Amino acid sequence: MEKLIQKAKDPFPSNSCIIPQEPYTIQEIEPGPPHEALFLVLAYLPLFELLAMGEVCMSLRDALHKDVLPWLNIIVERPLNLRLTDEILENITSKAIGRLKTLALMNCVKITDDGLQSVIDRNHGINKQVQQRQQPMLFHRRNSSMFSNESEPLIDVDICPKCKDVRMVYDCPREACKRKNKKLMQPTAGCKGCNLCIPRCEECGGCLESEEIEETACGDGLCSECWLQLPKCNFCNRPNCNRHTNRQYKHSSSSGFVCEICHYMQY
Repeated sequence: MEKLIQKAKDPFPSNSCIIPQEPYTIQEIEPGPPHEALFLVLAYLPLFELLAMGEVCMSLRDALHKDVLPWLNIIVERPLNLRLTDEILENITSKAIGRLKTLALMNCVKITDDGLQSVIDRNHGINKQVQQRQQPMLFHRRNSSMFSNESEPLIDVDICPKCKDVRMVYDCPREACKRKNKKLMQPTAGCKGCNLCIPRCEECGGCLESEEIEETACGDGLCSECWLQLPKCNFCNRPNCNRHTNRQYKHSSSSGFVCEICHYMQY
């Protein structure tokens, strides 16, 4: 017992080979403002990260509140698109102080026609550009034309004349459909609408009737004309659209290809 007490009093006796060390000290660093470079990247952040930055510290919150530049081009996508309401959209777009250039709403199902129109009315730059452009939104060019010209404001959603939901609404590029749609008094009778209401050819963007949809190896819909022009799988005689040519496998015994499904069925 005496030995234990002595060891507790003097854990490092003189005959010990262990050299006692000075206790570690932690230098307290007072928090300071963010690095100046961080303020320069705010205008290039996606909306989700931009909103999150406003919760980091007061300096960033004040910077986002005073600077209009980060709010001139607003693109709403996952995970915000399902939570966005008319009220939230109005609060976000109001930060542009009427100078909003780009508004892209990706599947924002809670945004109503009135909510969208309210934003347009407060940002005349968008309203003016949309009226002047009148450019059709084509399904087969949806990925390349959405932001092809950053100097031109673009709203990529509309009210579908079929289902009345706020979605990406596509026009039909076929000349016969264009002439027919101009003559129709009711917009719901035409072939303009979202992709859920009107199936479209992945290659040409034309509207498709259910009996006109040709089978493909990739699962996308094609019209008969585009189906005939595309190369076919050596086994199932089905084509891939040009968007899914990466799913093709070279066939050793011929110059053709094997689709992904037939390739895995063989092996």
